[in-house]
Amino acid sequence: MALHIRYQLLSMIQLAELAHSLRAQINNLKLSSLNDTHRISNTLARLNTPNVLLMTLGKHDMPCVHHLISAACRHGDSVHAILKHLGKDVKMVYKPRGYTQDDLEIADLIYCLGGKQLLVALNCHLGLLSCCLLI
Repeated sequence: MALHIRYQLLSMIQLAELAHSLRAQINNLKLSSLNDTHRISNTLARLNTPNVLLMTLGKHDMPCVHHLISAACRHGDSVHAILKHLGKDVKMVYKPRGYTQDDLEIADLIYCLGGKQLLVALNCHLGLLSCCLLI
């Protein structure tokens, strides 16, 4: 049926067929949208899982670590793949630095003059000693 025909010229049977085909098209688009949303949310969750796993390991939150590893196994990841992702993330995030006595004195001076918040801000932006290492 041509879509450019005015609806007033169509018979009741043709209108019913048109309504049925449009409903079917709408349902297909809704289903496609739901599938895309589900696929995107799963992809984002899988991309974020190693970072969450790294953070929970850092906080020693073992129930959450167990939950994340079991969820990754349910998604089909092997233990080897989970450990590989974890090792890659640790290499990206953890960068050990050797601090000298000068660095310690500068951080102590900043802590005395500006307080803990200034030291945290400079730690984030300049890589100075953190409050945990100083106190």
